[in-house]
Amino acid sequence: MIQTDALVMAVTSAVGSDLAPMTPQGRKYLIPLNGRPAAMYLVENLKRCDLVSNVIVVSDQPNVTDFGADETIEVQGDLTDCVLAGIRAVSGSPRCLIMSGDMPLASPDAISDLLTCAPATDVVYPIVEKSDINEVFPGRKPYYVETKEGHYTGSSCLLFKPDLALSREQLLMKLLNARSNPKELLSLVGPWVAMKFMMSKLALGEFEQILSKALNMTCRVFISHFPELITSIDTLGDINLMEKELSL
Repeated sequence: MIQTDALVMAVTSAVGSDLAPMTPQGRKYLIPLNGRPAAMYLVENLKRCDLVSNVIVVSDQPNVTDFGADETIEVQGDLTDCVLAGIRAVSGSPRCLIMSGDMPLASPDAISDLLTCAPATDVVYPIVEKSDINEVFPGRKPYYVETKEGHYTGSSCLLFKPDLALSREQLLMKLLNARSNPKELLSLVGPWVAMKFMMSKLALGEFEQILSKALNMTCRVFISHFPELITSIDTLGDINLMEKELSL
């Protein structure tokens, strides 16, 4: 099995007005869930995965808590600077898994399933089908793209080869910024292809080919049956949902 280094992004992000009082300076990873910060749950879950070699917290804030990670990297800069610093720290590793720090429900089983079953390729984009999400989180309404195989939404994590990614920094950042929203992901392939996708319901295999050509990397989707991989903190309702799930 391929060993993987994991990056947990503990960075400032834009938040809605309902979340603002609970997220000073947009630090969603610090939101307390049952008395513990969101990022701590994710770090613990990653460390429980046998295929994860190292867990590294990357932050744009000084003196950030390590949340029990193997290493902490503090970066003066924006999200791009933080991501690239994290990837450089794991250069030489066979694979890198990057995740947002506000994904506390990403269980060891969900992460292990991705790392065990995902194809060994340049970039793996995890997706989850609508019926799987509705079964576990019926109240969530993410944006779905309709394909010939069903309705899918994207995960807030990405699995890739770090050395190759560093040789295509700008393309990588576009992909990372769009990873959780298939609608934004379609913008990477150009307006005409995106329109064709929306109008004719392309197969997932066709989408892989188009994305690979657009990014000049071999890209594959991975269908996960774990909705936890698409669940991050976006609303106050998400906090209530997560506290309930984490208390089970």
